[in-house]
Amino acid sequence: MSALFVRGRIALAAIAVGLGAAAPAGAQTIGVPANLRPVQNKLDCAFVSSAAMAACDVAVRAGDLQLLWDETAKTLDGYKIYRVDAKRHVLVQRTSDGSAPAYAHIPKPHDGYLGKCYAVEAYLGKVDSADSAQYCVTSGATAAVKTLAPDRLASLVHWSVPTLYQACRGAQRANVMRPAQIFALTQPAGFTALIPWLAAFGNPQLVGSTRQAGVAYAGAQAYGLVTSPATGFAPYCPAAENTFAGFAAVSARTGLDFNLQRLSGRKVYSATLMLDPAQALRVSSRKFVGTNDFSCATSLAVALDAWWRAGQMPFHQTGQATFGLANVPTVTLDVTPIVSSWAANGDRDDYGFILRSGLEDGRPTDSFACMTQYTNPRLNVVYF
Repeated sequence: MSALFVRGRIALAAIAVGLGAAAPAGAQTIGVPANLRPVQNKLDCAFVSSAAMAACDVAVRAGDLQLLWDETAKTLDGYKIYRVDAKRHVLVQRTSDGSAPAYAHIPKPHDGYLGKCYAVEAYLGKVDSADSAQYCVTSGATAAVKTLAPDRLASLVHWSVPTLYQACRGAQRANVMRPAQIFALTQPAGFTALIPWLAAFGNPQLVGSTRQAGVAYAGAQAYGLVTSPATGFAPYCPAAENTFAGFAAVSARTGLDFNLQRLSGRKVYSATLMLDPAQALRVSSRKFVGTNDFSCATSLAVALDAWWRAGQMPFHQTGQATFGLANVPTVTLDVTPIVSSWAANGDRDDYGFILRSGLEDGRPTDSFACMTQYTNPRLNVVYF
């Protein structure tokens, strides 16, 4: 057999092998999925689809792994998700091209997600694309949830007591009344019951403020002094010579500061400030009454200074967000943008929040009350 003939047979065999290995023409039309990655924020949930956003949000908060990728194929039937670590190539999920095609909610392995690797293929009929680049799960791929108690909590209470008031149907009377006397007029559901330490202010100071650590109050009250103070109500008396025109008034706001050092460098998915109204003083049928589950706060602002330090009053603030009075067992306030900013900044320039009521603004023209004591203030943070 000549050398030329042998070389010819080898060449033909090589051509035959090459033809046998060629992929079907249809497979060349399926693009390989690109940019395989985990869901990390609310924009990623929106990328899934508007219809699936709620389910995506629930899965984030549950600590589940959700994967996204970019579609490169114009026509396909769906995707196959494989687990590919430790030389595996095991199908874990098949998706059809529906409302959220470039997305998969991955079942949690019995030993957790950490260190597991995944790849995605697109398919059309019986033809599969090549595997995408692998994604291997590292710390931060799935969300964690922390509920933080405030490191610093205090209420600033301000009061004013008139020195001279007009009874509206008699002569003006000089009268120096102590705060405890004024607040006792609203008993049994008054401020010396709602805020016990106010009774300790037995001095005749007319205008004052006090900061009480570890408590949370928001709201305001005004008590019109009349000939028969037991009724507790009177019209505004323009003849009164006192700035407060015969009204004893109290207002309160609360400062809350949380230690976010543990979130430094983390991606904050959501942050929710929560407080439980424990009791409130309100007016019903022109009487002061106590009630539960009512919130008198109407705004939350960002604190501008270290209000917990001596001399730092009256709790300066900025960036106020307003909301309405609410009859709720829990007040829930979304503070994601500012908490995310504080976490990204290493918790620098973070003085926390100021919770207050718009009712403390202005000059009273009638007796009124809406003051809430809050318990269990907490910051619920979901982060990657």
